[in-house]
Amino acid sequence: MNLLFAVLPFTLLASDKVCTKHLDRLLAIHQEYGLPLPPPQAKLVQFMVYSGQVGYSAERATKYVHPGALCLGFSIDGRTVLGNFNEPWGVDSIKPAKPDQTALEKNNEQADLLLAVQCHARGWTTLSRAVYRNYLTENRELLDPEWNWGEDNLVTIAWDHWLFTLSHGRSTPLPLVAKYLKRLLPYLSPEEIELLDNRELIRALERSLVPRNSRPGSNEALIDNLIHVMGFESGERKINEPRSNPHYDDALRAEPKYQAMLRRGFVGVPALIDHLNDERLTRVVRHTPVFNQLWETYQCRVKNIAWDLLCDLADEQLAGREVDAFARVAAARKWFARAEKIDEEEYIVSRVLGRSENVWFLNNTMFWLLCDKYPKRLPEVYRKLIDLADTNLAWSSWRVAKAVSEGPFPVADKREILEYAARQSEPFHCAAGVKFLRPIDPKQAHESLIAGLVKLSGRITDGGMVLAEVAADRDDPREWQSLAKAVRCADVGSRLELLKLIAEEPSSANQTLRLKFIAEYLTDDGVRNRNDDHERYKFEDHIAGGNFDRLEVRNFAAYQLAELLELNVVVQMDWTPTQWGKFRDQVRVAAAVVIFVSRFGIRVL
Repeated sequence: MNLLFAVLPFTLLASDKVCTKHLDRLLAIHQEYGLPLPPPQAKLVQFMVYSGQVGYSAERATKYVHPGALCLGFSIDGRTVLGNFNEPWGVDSIKPAKPDQTALEKNNEQADLLLAVQCHARGWTTLSRAVYRNYLTENRELLDPEWNWGEDNLVTIAWDHWLFTLSHGRSTPLPLVAKYLKRLLPYLSPEEIELLDNRELIRALERSLVPRNSRPGSNEALIDNLIHVMGFESGERKINEPRSNPHYDDALRAEPKYQAMLRRGFVGVPALIDHLNDERLTRVVRHTPVFNQLWETYQCRVKNIAWDLLCDLADEQLAGREVDAFARVAAARKWFARAEKIDEEEYIVSRVLGRSENVWFLNNTMFWLLCDKYPKRLPEVYRKLIDLADTNLAWSSWRVAKAVSEGPFPVADKREILEYAARQSEPFHCAAGVKFLRPIDPKQAHESLIAGLVKLSGRITDGGMVLAEVAADRDDPREWQSLAKAVRCADVGSRLELLKLIAEEPSSANQTLRLKFIAEYLTDDGVRNRNDDHERYKFEDHIAGGNFDRLEVRNFAAYQLAELLELNVVVQMDWTPTQWGKFRDQVRVAAAVVIFVSRFGIRVL
């Protein structure tokens, strides 16, 4: 039979009849393994994306495509393409496609097994066979009787699909994940079972499904809930507040079920130590680098999350990651024997501001515990943060000031510490103080902001950008006059950054004011040049107009105005000075019309 595969023309093996037979089989398996099909309202589209994938990164369950090539997929809204989990994903271009073989005329290399099955489920037989033939052609060196014409590949796709769902499918119940992983396990190759230790994973998952009768609200019940904690162990989530200085939170430690156990503090430590050998599976996945770009994936057990909680409470790594459970228990007990001699509140307060190798930082876990359990100590901690006069700590001023403003203590105490922050010469502290003092004492906040803006000039620091952002979210004339002076006194690179910041202010309340402000720079011929600003261009992906080697302020102002006005103009990097001039004139007229209409309250029909 193998010899027959070698000598027969490949087109005979992939005849219409043969393809349809195997696609029928693959569709049945697809449904048996619980893989999703695009919803009925999704339409076939032709798209292009330069990243090489659409949707989540889920190992072999990822929808991979040829970068920069025309590809086929499904879309619900006509703007995004569905990944293999039916998640909408942004693409570089998209247009409708007919569900027949003509859709592949300019894209006869797309070899997507799942796409072939999805098209077959719609009854688009001609198209599904064409995609399937591409798949067979690309994988013909693997074709033998045991390979089953894509069936084994569908097993691995389904396995990775349900592993990803285990860690990221928040709305998918754990028993359903277990059902499909157990169904798939016998079909995995022996090598994969041994390599990935999948049998042990299933056993750990079965332990998690065994009911326990822990008393509600007890330490044991909270630890039982850790099996539902989800995501990457070292994952992050971006907090865009303020916009010009976002920070990153640890995603795992933001999980409510993790926080519920963390909130127990020292009271929960003995129970956590008792669970350092708990083999129940959680929905947290750990990626450990092995070599180059290779990663080892491990599905965390309750014992791993219990260990993370203990190290968070201790504010130190109690032992190496590779030590066994006995060593971890010994290390945890040794630490707690020392720690329980100290009052928990004092232990936390003393560790909110941490220091490592002479670098100060805000300890996220201890800060969360302080805000959650001992918020009345916040003014004390904030004053210490300010008085340390450390640049790294200043970055965290906004977060602490916000916590103070939301804290359960007298307004007079809030005013005192926020005024202290607003009077600081360090822009980070001044900006944070002003922002959260405004509802309490608007006059003092206003005067402090004016005083802070006056000091901005030259190359504006990150703190100065935050201060400018605080001014730009209001419509106070004096504040805008001071902001205008700061922008004029800034170097060209900083001027561009400030214009971008002002243009992207999300509030629509002062849009006309921002239009007038930016329009003032349509005559500014200052130039930022890559050759003269190497330091800034090290971060070209994050700076204003970073894709331009040479950028005039007036041209960038015109671009920002066009975005604000939603003009249907695509700026080209190779425009001549004449073309830029015409663009500026077009934008100037459009901005003037909007400003005029707004000024006189004219309704445009």
